[in-house]
Formats: sequence, C-alpha cells, structure tokens
Amino acid sequence: MRLRVLYQGLNTANSGLHAQVTLGSVRSIKVTLLGQVVRPGTYTLSSLTTVFNALYAAGGPSPDRGSFRNIRVYRSNRLVRTLDIYDFLLRADQRNNIRLLDQDIVFVDHYSTRIELAGEVKQPGLYEMRVGETLKNALAFAGEFTDRAYTASVNLHRNTPTEQELITVNTADIAYLIRRLGIVTLLAPFWIGSTTKLASVEPCFDRVTMPCRRN
Repeated sequence: MRLRVLYQGLNTANSGLHAQVTLGSVRSIKVTLLGQVVRPGTYTLSSLTTVFNALYAAGGPSPDRGSFRNIRVYRSNRLVRTLDIYDFLLRADQRNNIRLLDQDIVFVDHYSTRIELAGEVKQPGLYEMRVGETLKNALAFAGEFTDRAYTASVNLHRNTPTEQELITVNTADIAYLIRRLGIVTLLAPFWIGSTTKLASVEPCFDRVTMPCRRN
C-alpha cells in the first residue's frame, strides 16, 4: 500500500511500473505453555502463531485434568485473554484465539466440574461445565436428545461421600430442581463411583442418563 501511494501508476495497465513482494521468512517467537497441558514447556513458534497453534504444539489440554474452558494468556505479567475452546467447537467462534507475541504465557488450568451424558443424546460423553451452567447447557453441548429418547425425564446418578443417589428429573422442572436440589448447579465437583463396587467412591462427575422411548 505504501508503494502504491508513492507510485500512483504501480501495477496499473500501460504504466510500465510493476512490483511483486515475496515474504522470504517469518521471524520466530518463544511462547511458554504451563499448567495442565500434555507437554508443558517453552516452544519456538512462528510469529503468526495463535493460541490454538500453541496448544496444538503442546499436545493440548491434558484429557485427565486439563480445562478446555479456562485457558488464560498472560503478557508482561498481565492477563490479556481468557479462552473457552467450546466457543470454537460448538459455534466456530475464534474471537479469543488471538495471535501470540514473544514471551507470552499460555496457562491451562485444572477443570472444575465435569458431568457425563449417556444414553439417548446425539453425542454422549464427558462435558466440562462452568459455574452457572445447567443441565440445559449440557444437553445443548451434546446436540440435544435423539429421536429415540424418552424426553419426559432424565436419570441422574450421583455418589455422595456416603451413598449412591439415583434421581429422576422431570425435564419440565429441570430449572426448578436445579435450584431446589442442587442438581448440576456446578458450584463444586460432583461424585461418581464404580458401578460394580459401590463402596469405592471417587471424586469425578455426575452421570446423567437419557432413557430410550419404548414403543
């Protein structure tokens, strides 16, 4: 653009003036990835690197303990961006996938709360939940119910430190029950134990099961 301002006829028909610029090499930057990533450390990366590129180089958040929803970028000891990978996975939203600068730090925190959705949802699996999110948010993450789902109620399996609970939740009353019983309020980690050894209780996640509709 600066050449075009200086030479008004540049690359125009019959001007006799033509210019072509080629980028020969891209400078490198050093970025440090800390916390719950597969391969923490300092990486030498392209100056065009984004947060996602850096996470890819480090193997991403640890599947066992890393958060996909609380990834922080620090620059000169200041927090400059917090990134939620779910924004990209579910909505293709990359607004927080910023370009990194030399000496930036990407920190992946521990996940806070996970729940498991099983049964008749389109995409069963483990989902990380943030404070304030409800079962409705989790169902949206999983693509909602399948066509075979019995949608009048869902089953919630939970182990407390002393016992195993099975709660049937009427889907019409999910929001009310969340407030009343603390179901998926996500203020603290939940519990699930071994299905074969009920005495073995491990801090992990609630299991929400969507039953199949019976013909």
